[in-house]
Amino acid sequence: ITIEISTTASQNVYKLDDSTSADNVDATNDARLFFDNPVKTLLSRMTILPCLNRILLQKQQLPEEYIFRTCEMLEILCRHSGGAASVVVYHETMIPCLVRYCFSTDDNVPSSTATTRTRAQSCLLTLFATLFRISRRHVQQWQDSLGDWLLPLLGVPARTETEMECQRLALTLFRISWRYGLGLEYGESVLALAVSHTVAAATKQRLANDYYLALTALSSCLSPITRVPSPEVGEVVSRLRDILTPYVIRVAAQILESSDDSGVGESLAPQMALLTSFVLAVGFSKEEEIVTRVIESIIRNDLNILNHALTSVLSAATNDSCGSETKTTNEVSSALLLKNLILLLQSNDSDDMKALKTEFCDIVRAFIATTTCWNKDYYSSRTVTKSNSATRIHCRLSYLIPTIVHLMAILPSPSSNNSATTSTTPFLLSTLGLLRQGDEGYAILLFSLPTAIPQELAKMFIRELSRNKAQLVHSCLLHLDAGLAMKKGPFGLQSLTQTAKTTKRGLGGATEEEGLALPVGDEWIYNVLSSTDVVSNKGKTATSTATIISATLDFLQEAEIDDGLSYLTTGAKLYHLSNVCLFPEEVLRDEKVSHSASCLLGTLLVSQKNKNQDWVTDFISACHFHSSQKTILSTADDDENKVKNATAVLKGFIDDLLECFVQYGGQYPFFSEIVRLLLHPSFPSFVILEISHQLKNVIGVLTLPAEEEDETGQIIQLSLGWVLVEEAVLPADVLDVHAQILKTDGETKGYAFLLALGRLGKDLTRGEGWKMRLKDVWDVNREVWIKVMLVNKIWRKEKDGGEKLVHLLWKVGVGNLKDAVLEGILEFEDYDCVWEKIMNYLEEE
Repeated sequence: ITIEISTTASQNVYKLDDSTSADNVDATNDARLFFDNPVKTLLSRMTILPCLNRILLQKQQLPEEYIFRTCEMLEILCRHSGGAASVVVYHETMIPCLVRYCFSTDDNVPSSTATTRTRAQSCLLTLFATLFRISRRHVQQWQDSLGDWLLPLLGVPARTETEMECQRLALTLFRISWRYGLGLEYGESVLALAVSHTVAAATKQRLANDYYLALTALSSCLSPITRVPSPEVGEVVSRLRDILTPYVIRVAAQILESSDDSGVGESLAPQMALLTSFVLAVGFSKEEEIVTRVIESIIRNDLNILNHALTSVLSAATNDSCGSETKTTNEVSSALLLKNLILLLQSNDSDDMKALKTEFCDIVRAFIATTTCWNKDYYSSRTVTKSNSATRIHCRLSYLIPTIVHLMAILPSPSSNNSATTSTTPFLLSTLGLLRQGDEGYAILLFSLPTAIPQELAKMFIRELSRNKAQLVHSCLLHLDAGLAMKKGPFGLQSLTQTAKTTKRGLGGATEEEGLALPVGDEWIYNVLSSTDVVSNKGKTATSTATIISATLDFLQEAEIDDGLSYLTTGAKLYHLSNVCLFPEEVLRDEKVSHSASCLLGTLLVSQKNKNQDWVTDFISACHFHSSQKTILSTADDDENKVKNATAVLKGFIDDLLECFVQYGGQYPFFSEIVRLLLHPSFPSFVILEISHQLKNVIGVLTLPAEEEDETGQIIQLSLGWVLVEEAVLPADVLDVHAQILKTDGETKGYAFLLALGRLGKDLTRGEGWKMRLKDVWDVNREVWIKVMLVNKIWRKEKDGGEKLVHLLWKVGVGNLKDAVLEGILEFEDYDCVWEKIMNYLEEE
């Protein structure tokens, strides 16, 4: 059930009529508040909970529809507000009244038809499931009476779909309770019911898988090393361990006996989940052979069950369509099967298990080698919350991410000679970018692997993830088997939500994300280059920061050469790379950092030339998204405001960059390369104007030392080529700036001079004041004026552009005028006569 409120409604939605009475004004304000935050308005301003309770306490018979609508409304409120959930679960009369209406057989309770009563039961059980997931204490509040109305519900055969759904929800409540290690006294009764649904002739029962999954949660509580809360619970655990062992052995035998040539069997994944949970918690001694046989039957099965499961999971991660309900169900089964198969392979170090593990890794490596990364358009961390199918995408991630993480974890460590293993790096990077709050345990697991990620970078992220210890412990207890290692097991889990209970939650569902390191986003690996966290930690020195940045740059260089990060735009990469210039000078001074950054910049520019993307737009978008002002963009009402905000963010970034450049950056070649990058004609004109204005006295430092030493001009020609061949239309004010550069920098003949010469020559007659612009150049430097005219002739002749055009531009720019006609033109004082002479010369030559 989801509340969806349109945010595009006009202000007229709130108006009742044209009158201005106080009542209408208050009603209009209430309506506006409800549209802005419906949950908070219902709870605080409309006091919905006391209102519902007063109606429930009425003695007259209530319509059944009112009962299940009340449950639905309470479920929505509790899901969006932890405070509301606490009020509901501890209320003296609200929940007891609903339970009495739905489950009591007392004659004083109004009778109802079976259909409406079952529907009300279903809604109430859904409410309980939401409450139980929020907090362990909510389960403790109701665990004593839980079996009184759930066990009878399960003991009656379901005749309708609604009754089947009620029984499925009842098993869900038991499963949630057992995730906390609560309600274990009901385990024996549920196991007795499970036998009739899951053994031999009854394997086709529709609730069989639900019983398997419920008993999976029960098995996780049975570890002998877990500290139980009391001796009484310890006795229950010991008895459950004894009676569940033969049942699990029977399930393992069913796995060996069953086969399904259509792919992953309907019950195979839940059966494997039960077997894995029991093995991890209790272990096997005499029965160890049967576990090995089960794994062997799946890995070496003639029906290609493993191949089908791998194809299903990896296709779900890389494709962009959810497909039919059947396909989605198949994905869930495949993901569950693979995850538990991996856990079983890692549970034992026997020689047989090691051989099976090696064989499994070979199969997985072959599949992942053909997979580049997650589908960015579908799973992008930027757009997933804005998508109409966001809920569906999050559901897919909830079962795909655990499986992918365990697939990555079981693969052997990479080596320089193992290209197949190295090819998994893009998939690993994109997986880390999709981790959400609550996945901190998975992130620690991936960063702890001996993967291609630099050790310095992995340590930094592990340190960041460990800053919120409560959240990290909660994630490990929730998703991994760390509970057994800490001897807590399910008894240490406090909530099934993604965030630890210490995180405050407001009425509107907003959370205070202090110390929450996830999500890191799609561009997380490049974000290291623009992150303040790299230098903000206590005790962090410039040397250690430079080590992290240098290792990251080298890693990115290798990945870009292999085209392993193609799922990210070149513009975003260039933006984050340019942020290296904003680190303290001690970092930029490091030779490894400067050299690695320059190499990566060159690789990205070559890649951009081949891809032909609109990288400037991506650059500006990444700048805006990375800025603290990104929230302004997301709440803007129209495109005009969005453009203004993006412009303001970009201008602030340019100002910071140029300030550092003037103070100390001009002496570092990489910094000069980044400033030259921003002179690209596709950038807004204010960028070029700002650079020209702030660097007018030091514009010559944009020429690199290597370009000054190169007499052949090949290096500077390569730098000019990709900028000048762009078919961008420069505005008149930018051409005026280039004319100013020609007047003041005519003697250096460096990068800025040649760039201005090429652009002014190309767009010679653009704008209304072009004649005055050229006249000003003539008055200051006549030789430069003639060169502009010659370059214009070259542009008109070499229309296709390319290397030849840039080479001729360089020859004209750095050369001396030796032609007699040109030398004679320089002696004329009458500008109109000069213009006529040069035009005639250009027509003839």
